[in-house]
Amino acid sequence: MGWGGLGNTGIDRARAACLAIAGSLQAGDTVSLVAWGPTPRTLLDSHSVSGPGDSLFSAHCRAMEAYGASNFHDGLVAAYALAQKNFGADAINRIVLISDGGANVGATDETLIAGYADDADGEAITLLGVGVGDPWNYNDTPMNAVTDAGKGACVFFDRQDEVQRALLERFLQHVEVAARNVRVELTLPPSFKMLEFHGEEYSTVPSEVEPQHLAMNDVLVFHQVVDSCAPEVLTDLSELRVVARYGDSLSVAKTRPF
Repeated sequence: MGWGGLGNTGIDRARAACLAIAGSLQAGDTVSLVAWGPTPRTLLDSHSVSGPGDSLFSAHCRAMEAYGASNFHDGLVAAYALAQKNFGADAINRIVLISDGGANVGATDETLIAGYADDADGEAITLLGVGVGDPWNYNDTPMNAVTDAGKGACVFFDRQDEVQRALLERFLQHVEVAARNVRVELTLPPSFKMLEFHGEEYSTVPSEVEPQHLAMNDVLVFHQVVDSCAPEVLTDLSELRVVARYGDSLSVAKTRPF
């Protein structure tokens, strides 16, 4: 888990998020903590949790400090190195990034994250983004970028009671993957073409579309504007077909037509 770049308004909710996660862990779970200001600092290295509310982990959560600047890239490198060090094939391997949206995310960072998350058939190290702070100041663009690359959920909290509900009462819903490698296939009737597309990406070649992982209660939304050059050829039997292909939490391939 890592945090950095937090302003004064977000630090209380960041501490609450960390403490809620501490309360959700079980004996034997392994956790590391990385804080990054100008220079990343490893506060916990491969700590075996004694149980929910582990005293050492919780103490570090309460001692969280706000940094005016953050070395985001070096923080990511340190966090993923610790996650890889403790990787377990039969475990839930996650990076939890807590931020007020102030990080500067570059292409190199997204490539780094995607490299650890891109395990199409097995358990990868995916990234959960936890946004904290004031909604009128929060910049969600960096968090959306890193969670897209990390194939994990993205959540935002502007109240501490929301933190408790999401990360303590429904922790597994956010860190577990419900559907892996989700792709949506759209077959349009004859004479139709797509004019505009709003979503992650599209292609007529399925292998060129990067699949997405979805957490529980997560959504995959895309919007298209289509038109027909010959609407007179359409009949009641003209087919518009949508098929979602995905793997479940055990990577079992499924296909669901709509």
